[in-house]
Amino acid sequence: SGLATYDYVNQNVLFKTGGTINGSLTLNGQLIENSLSITNVSASTNIYSIFKNIADAAFIDYRVFNTSTRAIRAGTLFVTWDSTNNTIIYTDTSTPDLNSTTNSIKIYANINGDNIEILTTITSGIWNIKLGVRLI
Repeated sequence: SGLATYDYVNQNVLFKTGGTINGSLTLNGQLIENSLSITNVSASTNIYSIFKNIADAAFIDYRVFNTSTRAIRAGTLFVTWDSTNNTIIYTDTSTPDLNSTTNSIKIYANINGDNIEILTTITSGIWNIKLGVRLI
């Protein structure tokens, strides 16, 4: 029982869902923060937020899917920021569209207060979005 167990064979720490860490936690290597699916998105919205002081860069792997046209695109939003100067830059690299155009959805990043926000601009359609977030 407890928050985490150590897998001696694979040398991995396994965390249970819903726990609290009291004290310090040191992570070496790549931090994978989250993965999620968001369904039936039809308006421009904030789809993910990152506290800007925990990293300097994020790689947002995504897949967008239009529920009516079946248009699909996969890509990675590369984001880096300077939390002291409140500056941010990003690049979206993606596959060509499959089945139909995906030009009515855009994924981008912005600084808002203490957070890096991953946002969508949607001009038409209903979209399902999958994200995988890596921070360094």
